[in-house]
This record gives sequence, C-alpha cells and structure tokens, in this order.
Amino acid sequence: MGIYEIRTLRARHIDAIVQAEARVEVTPWTASQIADTLEKPYESWVVTYDGQAVAWLLTRRIFDRAELLLIGTAHEHQRKGLARQLLTQWERHLRAVGVQAIHLEVRASNEAAQALYRAMHYERVGRRKNYYFYQGQHEDALLWTRHLGRNQ
Repeated sequence: MGIYEIRTLRARHIDAIVQAEARVEVTPWTASQIADTLEKPYESWVVTYDGQAVAWLLTRRIFDRAELLLIGTAHEHQRKGLARQLLTQWERHLRAVGVQAIHLEVRASNEAAQALYRAMHYERVGRRKNYYFYQGQHEDALLWTRHLGRNQ
C-alpha cells in the first residue's frame, strides 16, 4: 500500500504529470509549460504516491494575489480528495504569506471542478466568452475568486 505526500514540484515529476494530463485533459499542458512553473513567481506542488506524481497544482503568486493555473489528478487517483487536499494546503500557505485573494478560470463544462470550487468557498465572478478553443470549438471560461481571511 502506497503513501500520499504533498511536495514541491520538481523536474523529476514533469513526465508523470504530462502523461497523466494527456489522459484527463482536453488540452493538456506540455512539459515545457509545466517546467516554466519551477521558477518564481510560480509555486507548484504535487501529490506523490510512492514517489510518483499523481496530482498537481500549478500556481502563480504576485504580491497579495494568487492565480490557480492548473490543478489535476491522474485518472486512477481521482475521487480520493487529492485536489481538495492540495487546495487546502496551498490556501493555508497563502494566508501565512499575506495573500488576500485567489483567482482562477475553469471551462464552463467542467462541472466537477466547479463543484469543488463552490465547496471550498470560491465565488463565481465572471465569464470570458469563447476563451477556450479546441478542435474547432469554442468554450467559455468561468472566472472564480476566493478572498482569504486569516480565520477562514
């Protein structure tokens, strides 16, 4: 039986994320895009299972704002609360360093992600028409924000 651990993203995790992203995302991130998040102002974390990256959280922080760029879980590890654990730990870290708000966007069709954000007290604040484009189809992005208070 393996052990789940939350760790800072390292270059050695990238291949596993790329492979998992290809299985779960319509437009998966590339290895070079993920590698870019190893540098400031990015802060990226993974959940490992027996040392292998199985969930990921790619973010950017500038002053008192943070942006969730990508969150995902490998297909065989979904529905185990890993994304919620990553978000919870990240939010705890952000509060400790004085971040006031988190912003993100999500595909309008991604109901599972929206349910997670609602459950974690994110508020839908807007829509970007035709933001995503894949195989000749456009899709709106929904904009979400969470204001962080010290006691939330």
